[in-house]
Amino acid sequence: MKQFIVIITFFLLAFGNSHASNLPDTTLHTKSCSVTLQNDSTIITSDEVITVTLTAPSGAWSYLWTASNPSAVITDPTSNITTATITDTTTFYLEATYIGQTNLVVNGDFEAGNTGFTTQLTYNNNSYNGLWNEGTYTVDYNAYTHHYLLSNCTHNGGKYFMANGTQSPNMTVWQQTITTQPGTLYLFYADMTNLAINTPLNELSILRFSVNGNLIGSQFTVTQPPCDWQTFASQFTATSTSSVIRVVNQNLQQPGNDFGLDNICVKEVCVAIDSVTFNVCQPCFDTTLYAVICQGEAYTENGFNETASGTYYDTIPLPCCDSVVTLHLLVNPTYDTTIYDTICEGNTYTDNGFNRSITGTDTLFLQTANGCDSIVILNLAVMPVYSLHIYDTICKGEVYSANGFNQTTSGTYNQNLQTSFGCDSIITLHLVVNDTFH
Repeated sequence: MKQFIVIITFFLLAFGNSHASNLPDTTLHTKSCSVTLQNDSTIITSDEVITVTLTAPSGAWSYLWTASNPSAVITDPTSNITTATITDTTTFYLEATYIGQTNLVVNGDFEAGNTGFTTQLTYNNNSYNGLWNEGTYTVDYNAYTHHYLLSNCTHNGGKYFMANGTQSPNMTVWQQTITTQPGTLYLFYADMTNLAINTPLNELSILRFSVNGNLIGSQFTVTQPPCDWQTFASQFTATSTSSVIRVVNQNLQQPGNDFGLDNICVKEVCVAIDSVTFNVCQPCFDTTLYAVICQGEAYTENGFNETASGTYYDTIPLPCCDSVVTLHLLVNPTYDTTIYDTICEGNTYTDNGFNRSITGTDTLFLQTANGCDSIVILNLAVMPVYSLHIYDTICKGEVYSANGFNQTTSGTYNQNLQTSFGCDSIITLHLVVNDTFH
């Protein structure tokens, strides 16, 4: 199948900043920012599959393209540059997510050291074996300097929160109260890693995150290789002017269960929305139709409603042009025929498909060669035939000349005649000739 490629570049304008971390796509809500896609409406003429390129400038935290037409296929809905295939008019919607500049978490990168948060773990900043005991933590550059069995993990050259997990349930690892605006959407994210060498899977730290006691996102298990920093991210909508952000370690296994935490961040989310429509026009065409109907019918296809023979035109307005449909219509006649005829008594009328021998009316329903109905009505009269016997006498020497006879001697004579309707009639003469006496 042929494909037409239409490259459309959109310019996206919005307020907000991007962030360097790669986070999973999430469901977003509109905040007070704006986005504008140029060329709000584009007309394309084609009856083939059309490929369009959707382009938005880089810099947003995430993108989400959706389409109004279920038949449209978007190659990568979460990329700022993607392609889509369409066959009909389609509107594409763009949600571009921007993250505010201000981190509402104090000392979320721990560069200020052990300050700005609360925890139920025990702080121990002794070198070498300061993290030997379960339930201890410190803030420093390298975990190995606080436990010789921990990996030589650093994070972007800065400090981070490092802990030897506790076996006590529901212990708060890290907590801070921040100021929020009710009804506003926020993004929470943090970096985490496993610190211990050769940690079995069941001993990996499992962290859960909550806001005002409500869990956000799914629990996060650090990956097995040590020093492999991963980012957890989830959104929440603030319900009050202050939000308590809490991190809890769900794994109570020992040994193992050693983890690092860094770059804890809460920022306001802004989602900018706009759309662009592709009006797909079918190519303009002029169509000629030939149709036949029977008398009494109407041709109602293709927008027409005609009952008589002739040429008719219909103009179909399209977004790109007008198409003209020409109809050549032929109306074939139907027939209603009434026959009046007579037969003689004893005969059968077999003309025109009838088979009748008595006086009365008969009807035949037929079709013409063009398939149209025809009705033939027969009004038949059966005329009588006559047989007449005449008994008469004459005198010898006289001639009987009545009723078409010409007889002079006694005997029986037949005369074959026809009535005024052409039916046979027989006259039989019984003649007696009497002698004369002198």
